[in-house]
Amino acid sequence: MRNIMRLIEKLDRMPPFLCRLMARRGGKSPSNKELSKDSGIPLTTLRRLCEKKSWSDVPVGLAEKFSQACGVDLLRQTRSLEYFKRRKFAHIKKSPNLKYYNKLLKLWKEM
Repeated sequence: MRNIMRLIEKLDRMPPFLCRLMARRGGKSPSNKELSKDSGIPLTTLRRLCEKKSWSDVPVGLAEKFSQACGVDLLRQTRSLEYFKRRKFAHIKKSPNLKYYNKLLKLWKEM
């Protein structure tokens, strides 16, 4: 049997919390409120989504809205993954929500 990557495995290379960390607007990280407005996702749902380590229980339409609002193409992740591997995150370092982003970065370290 060939070794075929399942769709969820591909999507989970860029899990929801990492999508959230990648979100940027003009060199700055948008707030959850701004992402909620841009995506049409209720703020409470968006907050829960931001802390997920997998897309496995996220409806496809919701994943699409969220990733688009974050500026991440879940099917073509190369650009986002390269940015993440360089670990620049300048847009986060300038944010007043640094404590929140550190919490999300901790999720990555736990994986």
